[in-house]
Amino acid sequence: MPAWLHVAISDPWSVLYAHGWVASVVAALAILAMRVRAVGRDSNVDAVSMRDRIVFLMLAIGAVLVFLAQELVRDLAATLFVNPDWTTNFIWWRYVGPPAALLVPLISAAVVLRRARRDVEVRVPPSAARDWSTFSSRSALWCASVALGSLASVSILAGMQSSQAADGAFRLLRTRGYEIYGDSRALQEEGMDYFGWSYSAPVLVISGLLVIAVWVVLRENALRPYRRPETAASESRVRSSLASSITMLLTGSVLLTTAIALRDIGNAGLPWGFMSTESIDSLPIGGEFEALSRVLLALAALMRPIGLTFVLIGGTIGWLPSLIARRGLPASRGTAQPVTEVGQ
Repeated sequence: MPAWLHVAISDPWSVLYAHGWVASVVAALAILAMRVRAVGRDSNVDAVSMRDRIVFLMLAIGAVLVFLAQELVRDLAATLFVNPDWTTNFIWWRYVGPPAALLVPLISAAVVLRRARRDVEVRVPPSAARDWSTFSSRSALWCASVALGSLASVSILAGMQSSQAADGAFRLLRTRGYEIYGDSRALQEEGMDYFGWSYSAPVLVISGLLVIAVWVVLRENALRPYRRPETAASESRVRSSLASSITMLLTGSVLLTTAIALRDIGNAGLPWGFMSTESIDSLPIGGEFEALSRVLLALAALMRPIGLTFVLIGGTIGWLPSLIARRGLPASRGTAQPVTEVGQ
């Protein structure tokens, strides 16, 4: 049996967690392809202003930054975690990569949309009151709320189980190890690095700032006036697309953060060693939360590809399908059509 197949069978959730980005890319491409066909069938091409294009570009950059941060920040934290003397460091920014990577693009997008209030060519009287949720779908807001609630629940519940380390940070999970004295067992408390209060508090703070940034961008997107009466309908569709992209990016970054936290929580609850004696063949050290840890690892493996898909779609669906459709439009229009003259 090949080694990769043996690993996939013995630990499928680790394989899915590590390589789930492939499924995310495939799913994103499939969704974009369906969107391109839908845009191609629409004869009315939306008029997108230059500021809208800049905002879409910033959202695409934000998606790339989130995609990179959920890997690079973790790798950098891992290299700084262990000292040469085998002591460990408290890396407070270990889990804040995905939400923090999205903050700067969203703030920049809010500034651009704020300046769009000066782009009015012909005043369009407002037909109804608008607020930050006017152009957002309820289903997208509901998904974002569920993702945020899941992250908050995981952070609070995990923090309640954390213990203080020697450096003063609440980042340890106390598990029980065994010392063997003949045929007796004495319990000894051991600590595993864990998503405790010292890690979850920065995540909650950054996520709160991200929610505020999303609210500001959605508000500026909704309250800016239309440029002309004849483009009001197409501008409304563009604003709905912007709101959808922003909400998906928020949902994806939060799901990625939750998946990373669940992964580490699950690993902390697994057995971290074994002991063998003459009377006992093999005795696991730690792991009294092993059953729950297996469930958390499975949830993390499923949640990470879903979060990546949200991020990829959120950064591209607002502009890439229409761009591809427009590139294909001249070719379809330039195709020669047969002409039948009357009387022949």
